[in-house]
Amino acid sequence: MEIHWVGAQSIIDEELAHLQAVFIKQTRELRQRRNALTPIYRLPPELLSRIYFATLTQNQEKKHRSRLNPAARIHKGRRNGVDNYEFSSWPQTRKPDVLPLCHVSQYWRSVALSSPELWNHIQVDLRMKPELLDFMRTSARKLPLILDLDADNGVPPWSHFDSRLILSDILGAGAGQLKSLAFCCDSGVISRDVLGGVMAPHWTPAPAQQLESLEIIIDEEVEDFVSKMFSMGTPNLRYLDVRGTALPWTSPLFESSHLTHTTLHNIPHLDSSTLDQFLNFLRRATQLVSLYLCLPRQKNLALHDDDVPSTRFKLPPIDTLQLVSEYFAPLSIVMKSIEVEDVDTLEVSCGEATHNLRPICDFSAPLEPLDSLEIGYQPSGITKGYTICCDQEFVTFDGDGFEIDLDIWRDEVPWIAMNTGRQFPFPPAESSLYRVPWVLSSLQLISIGNMGKAGIPQRFWEELANLPTLRVVRLKWARIAIVQGFSRSMVMSMKRSTASPSASSATFALQQDEEIKDCVSHPYPALRAVTFDSMDEAVKECRSDSVEFGYRVNSPPWRDMHPTELYLKIVLSNFRAWAEYGNRKLDELRFSREGSGGEDPKLEEVNKAVVWSLRRVAKHVRLGERRYVDK
Repeated sequence: MEIHWVGAQSIIDEELAHLQAVFIKQTRELRQRRNALTPIYRLPPELLSRIYFATLTQNQEKKHRSRLNPAARIHKGRRNGVDNYEFSSWPQTRKPDVLPLCHVSQYWRSVALSSPELWNHIQVDLRMKPELLDFMRTSARKLPLILDLDADNGVPPWSHFDSRLILSDILGAGAGQLKSLAFCCDSGVISRDVLGGVMAPHWTPAPAQQLESLEIIIDEEVEDFVSKMFSMGTPNLRYLDVRGTALPWTSPLFESSHLTHTTLHNIPHLDSSTLDQFLNFLRRATQLVSLYLCLPRQKNLALHDDDVPSTRFKLPPIDTLQLVSEYFAPLSIVMKSIEVEDVDTLEVSCGEATHNLRPICDFSAPLEPLDSLEIGYQPSGITKGYTICCDQEFVTFDGDGFEIDLDIWRDEVPWIAMNTGRQFPFPPAESSLYRVPWVLSSLQLISIGNMGKAGIPQRFWEELANLPTLRVVRLKWARIAIVQGFSRSMVMSMKRSTASPSASSATFALQQDEEIKDCVSHPYPALRAVTFDSMDEAVKECRSDSVEFGYRVNSPPWRDMHPTELYLKIVLSNFRAWAEYGNRKLDELRFSREGSGGEDPKLEEVNKAVVWSLRRVAKHVRLGERRYVDK
C-alpha cells in the first residue's frame, strides 16, 4: 500500500526530533562531564559559594555609594571637595549581579540557589519586575535583608511599579528581617507616591529588631512615613542618615543606644523644648563616632542665654563632628550647649557674614595646641561666613625626598582649618575680639585658600615667617594678592622681633608661646614645601591682578608672556632671594590645577627657562603631571 508523502515526511520529522533531543541530551551530559574535570568545578559547593559571595560583595562595594561612612561625606574640601550625593551614581540594579552565575551551568546554578547570602542584598528601582523581586526575597530565605530602593526622577511613575505590593510586604510584615534600608529619591512627587503606596491602610508596623542602617534621602517632608514605619522601635540601629525631612527628637529612631553614625540634614526648629530633647539624645548616644547636623534656617531665635543650660553637656570622645548653619544664631546656641574636648575631625560652618568669632573660637579652644591651620574660601556655596575645622592630616617623607600626601590620616597630628569666605577674620582692631586663642608655636602646616582679589594683612605673613616649626605652606586659588603677601614675607627684615602683639594693638591674631622670644635669622626657617593648587582662576586673572599691584606686565617682555608663565615669574620674584640668602632649597615646589574646573593653565607646556628658574629654588618641581627632580 502506497504511503502518502505528507505522512512519510511527518514520520521522518519525528525521527529527526528524537535524534536531536538525544543529541542535545548527550551533548549536555558530555559537556557537564568535561566541565567537571576543570579545577573550579571540583571545588566543594561551600567553597565555591564563598568565592561567589566575595566577588559579588566587591562589585557591590565598587558600584554602591558608601552611605555607611558619614565621615567620608563630611565636607573635605582639602581632599574630596564638597559633599557629593549624586543619585546618578547608583548603578542600574534591575538585574542583580548574581543572576549571570545561574546561567553558566547547572552546577553553578544549583550552588547559587542554595546560597541565600548571595540574594539578601536587594537593589530595587521602580522598573524592577515583581517576579525578580519575589525570586530574590525567596532565595534569601531567612537571612537579614539589605534593601536599597532607588526612585530617581527619570523612571516611570509609581503607578507603573508592579513590585509595590511585594515591597510593601517586605517593609511591613517583613520589617523584622531588615538589616539595612536605603531609600533615595530626588523627586517629591515620586517620594509621596512611593512612600504613600507602601503605607497602605492594611499595613501594620513590625519591630525592626535587626535594622542597623537606615538612609532616607528625599526632597519632601515625609516624617509621618518614617515615624509610623518604625514606631515599634529600632533597638539595634547604628547608622542613621536622614535628609529632606526633619525628624522630631522624640522619634523612636533616636532611642537606640547603639547609634555610632548620625547624619541629619534637617532638624526641628530650635526652642527651649527641642534643645532639651537634642541634649537628651546626646546623653543616650554614648557610642557616637560621627555626628553631622545641618541646623534649621532660623535667622532670629526666641531662645536667650537664660534658656541655655548653665553647664555645657560634655560630648564623649568622637571621631567627627560637623555643625553647619546658614545663620549664626542657631549655631551659637548649639556651641554654647555642648563642649568638645576629644575629637579627630571638627568642622563648624556658618553662612552668615559675622566677625564675632569669639563663640566659635571658645568652642574649639580645648583642641589646642595646633600643628596645622587652614584659612580659606568655603567652596560649597557659603561665601560670606566662615568655617573652622579640626582635622587629622599628615605630611610624609619618602626615599626620593619630600612627598606631600594630604590623604594620609594620622591621629598624632591635629590641625584646625579656618575658612573665612571672602572676608578675612582678623581686621585691624583695638580689641582682642578678633584674636584666635590657639597657641600656634608648633604649627607645621598651613593651608590658605582664597578666590577673591582681597589680600591678607602683611603682618599675618610676617608672623608666619617667624614661626620656627612651619614646614608646609599650601596655597589654593591663590591670586596675586596672596602670592604677593607670601613672597614678600620670604624676604622681610631678618631681625624682626617675633614677640606676640599686645591685645590692645593687635592687627593680627597669631599668638605665640611665651618661650619663643629669640628672633630667627631667616624667614620660614623650617619651610620644606610650598604648593599652589587649583590655580586656573588665578592664572586667568593674573595679568589684571598684576597691574593693580604695579607690575608692568603690559610692557615687553611681560606683554607677550603666557599667563601661566607670568604667574610663575611673579611667584619666583622673591623665592630666589629667599633660597640664595639661606643657601638652601625647598624639597618640593608644586603647581597644579587639582580641584579646579576652569581652563587648563597648561602647566606642562611651560618653557625650559622658567623650569630652570624653578629648579633653582626647589629640589623637586611639579608642574601639573610633569615632575623635575634634582639628580
